[in-house]
Amino acid sequence: MNKPRITILMAVYNAAKTISDCIESILNQTYQDFQVLIVNDCSTDNTVEIIERFGSNKIEVLHFDEKGFIKALNTGLDKCRTEYICRMDADDIMFKTKLEEQICYMDSHPEIAASGTYIEVFGKYSKIWKRFSPNDEQCRRNIFWFSTIQNPSSIIRNSVIKEHNIRYKREYAFIDGDKDYALAEDYKFWYDLSRVGKLSNLPKVLLKYRIHPSQASTRKKRIQDIVANKIRREALMDFLRDQGLEFQSINWSTDKSSVFEKVKQIKVAKIDQWHLAMTKYMLIQSTKEIGFFEFLKLVFSSNFIFDRNSPELCVKMIKSKFGNERSML
Repeated sequence: MNKPRITILMAVYNAAKTISDCIESILNQTYQDFQVLIVNDCSTDNTVEIIERFGSNKIEVLHFDEKGFIKALNTGLDKCRTEYICRMDADDIMFKTKLEEQICYMDSHPEIAASGTYIEVFGKYSKIWKRFSPNDEQCRRNIFWFSTIQNPSSIIRNSVIKEHNIRYKREYAFIDGDKDYALAEDYKFWYDLSRVGKLSNLPKVLLKYRIHPSQASTRKKRIQDIVANKIRREALMDFLRDQGLEFQSINWSTDKSSVFEKVKQIKVAKIDQWHLAMTKYMLIQSTKEIGFFEFLKLVFSSNFIFDRNSPELCVKMIKSKFGNERSML
């Protein structure tokens, strides 16, 4: 039997309430050349029993020792041998044509390392979420601010992550004793991948994404923001090094005004103008020495005011500069 082209990878823990709908949506795909790899992260409910009821030869369950979500995911990535990997979470639902449309796109765009889709949010509230920009240039810009691919909407070219050893990193998750839980490890994963390959999103809703109170990203929002800011700082440092400015680190004790003066002298290509604007913003946001008019000049002269996410960004900028939101640097 020929090897399938796609592995649908899930790490699950106590997902009995939602796993059935999730698996049903996978097995009912119009594209059927796939396998499902489920890494069971020591569930204590009847998650595995529900999976086994499907009796599908497409599904393989890997039972994992008590080591946590991130290691479970990476074990799954290491086991994947197919051309493509689709990440999926046990509480989300695929639209019937998701795999068919995504593999068609990836086959016709060999330069793309990974791609996602628009999503429909359900559970806590209902909404069509179109914040994920379609092309690589927009993804590259916006990843300076947030994860530009929604994890369970993704399809990944396996050869790229194998060649560059791209993995989920535990220090970007929420660690509670010996366990770790999803938090910002996906943001770091997509940022690392964006440094070696192109990202994109299909401008079509192909996934139903559940939001509920028990999610780590809901319960630990403050910690998630701290970890996300850590990734943004790393992105800032990478950008400055790419421009020939060498800094070991930028933190609370750094003289931000002197850094800002150096950054103001940088001349960048059009594709990097967003990164330059966000670097200036992060420096302005983190120091009182750079004043109100410099802040307004940045807001109204930078390309990001024309981006689809500009209202959210501008509100966040004002709150962080003049309110009580945590500084990024």
